[in-house]
Amino acid sequence: MKKILYAAGPGDIIQTYRYWIKGIDDPSQVALTYSKQFYEFCEETGISAVAVSSNSREEVLQDEQFILYNQPKPEWLTKGIMYHLGQLHTSFHLLKLAKKHKCNLAIVANYNDWFSLVILKLFGINIIPTLHCTFWTTGLKPNNLKNTIIRKLNSWFWQHCVSATLCISPECEKQLREICPNLKSPIFQARPTYLKEAFTDIQPPSHNPEQFNILFAGRLEENKGVLELYETAQILEKSHPGVFKWHICGTGTLQGGLEQLINDDQSNDYFMLKGHLNREQMLAYFSLSHIFIIPTRQDFAEGLNKVAIEGVLAGRPVIVSKYIPATDILGDAVIVADKIEAKYLADLIASLYEKSEVYFNATSSTQAIQDVFFDPKNSWKTALKKAVNSIDNRP
Repeated sequence: MKKILYAAGPGDIIQTYRYWIKGIDDPSQVALTYSKQFYEFCEETGISAVAVSSNSREEVLQDEQFILYNQPKPEWLTKGIMYHLGQLHTSFHLLKLAKKHKCNLAIVANYNDWFSLVILKLFGINIIPTLHCTFWTTGLKPNNLKNTIIRKLNSWFWQHCVSATLCISPECEKQLREICPNLKSPIFQARPTYLKEAFTDIQPPSHNPEQFNILFAGRLEENKGVLELYETAQILEKSHPGVFKWHICGTGTLQGGLEQLINDDQSNDYFMLKGHLNREQMLAYFSLSHIFIIPTRQDFAEGLNKVAIEGVLAGRPVIVSKYIPATDILGDAVIVADKIEAKYLADLIASLYEKSEVYFNATSSTQAIQDVFFDPKNSWKTALKKAVNSIDNRP
């Protein structure tokens, strides 16, 4: 009899579960959460499961079908060389949970040193990795000794220990096949999934010459390009006083420093920190916005940025960093920024503001791709079903 261990990311899987059993989508997220899709998969298949997240709100919940853990990682295991020890620590913890609850299949997200999961395979546990990040920043494969060793170990792991893999973008699969060219286990593509009705009330974009609203949603971290955005905002305020309004949605380690900068420069009338917003609040800002911008820097390896998708679903032009693998899915629906530099970004944004034809051509390009993300056939849950069935049907 199958029993699954699901190692999720940092999301609050217990709060999502409480919403799910009430028949409600988690209001803190715009997309359908992966944990909700996991619960639905288990309900539909009758499989019992243990799920664990690294969410900072520590809690345990148990019912007849599920045992759920929010277990934050120790802070000292998340930085520098200790990060790699932390990966090993997590792998042993997952083994402990799997043995305690007699799980024979592990679905694991958010790893770097995947090879450390070999200990699960040694105890007869099938492994399905779910890749939400790439192995390296798109177009910037590192060839130093440390990364070369990690890639070789990960290649061995995929060749000998993995039963199937879920990939959130073609770039994830491309890099996996580059790491492990002789991979024999199947790969299944999945896409973030949204409810179409959530976007029906979003107002169509307008082109107001008096005000142009720019939306950033994500973590306030250096590798997300937030500091470059602030410099860009200052340039545009000088060239177009009072026109560009920046709505910065999210929290992170830069929040305090940004608040101080904004206070010192008295720029709070055009660069506004909104904090973490729930789905309803985010959708309101989608309606208000004229463009989305995602200036991820080269030191962050993203598999697929959900905010880029949400901008497309909202019918807005989306400026994305070239380091985000967006065009292989979103195509012409996004505008690729070749440089994450303030002057370059300012010119790109100004061109969308000053040339209404360019702006509306960009908005019309978003329509063709939208249905992909509303169709449950492309969902993570559907890909998970295929992956699990591929194990069951294996001779």
